Amino acid sequence: MSKIIGVGMHKTGTSTLGTALQMLGYRWTGWNPEISVIFRQGNVDALLDLMEFYDCCEDGPWYLMYEKLYERFGDVKFILTTRKSDEIWYNSLVKHKARSFHKGLYSLRPIIYGTENIEDCKDHVIATHRKHNEDVKAFAQQNGIPFLEVCWENGDGWSELCEFLGKPKPEKSFPHKNSAPAKNFKTKVKSRLRRMLS
Repeated sequence: MSKIIGVGMHKTGTSTLGTALQMLGYRWTGWNPEISVIFRQGNVDALLDLMEFYDCCEDGPWYLMYEKLYERFGDVKFILTTRKSDEIWYNSLVKHKARSFHKGLYSLRPIIYGTENIEDCKDHVIATHRKHNEDVKAFAQQNGIPFLEVCWENGDGWSELCEFLGKPKPEKSFPHKNSAPAKNFKTKVKSRLRRMLS
């Protein structure tokens, strides 16, 4: 079975991709603090060994390792998740940082952008994002890697994903994780529960 590599950068719908792949029956791994620390320590081989136990991966640091993953496994498929615009992606990134505990030891931002202060270098951050996407596309083309680019905000979902993977479409609705409407709904529910319990 091909390894499915989510090569889209963080805040591009990676959580949605991971959830969808799990719903399709794939063994999944994504970001977690331990994996982040291992990557920051430079122990990529340990992460490649870990990937032996999974069918798919997404988010950091996995999308930073796409070349190494291809070298190790060969039989891979790339899925590039994107946003409607660079501006939307960047704003989401800044909001995520403001409420995130992924700082210090766990943060990959200094490795990706050369700084933790992404608010001070918007043009550089966006340029880094664009270059990553261009590099991934070029690498896939050069090596004949099956490649799918999706944008959940533009309506992509089960049809595109299942056709690419050769899987039947599930009867369940396509998952949209971490979307603004979903977050607003969760906030309202939590607020209502607090009022009920007070």
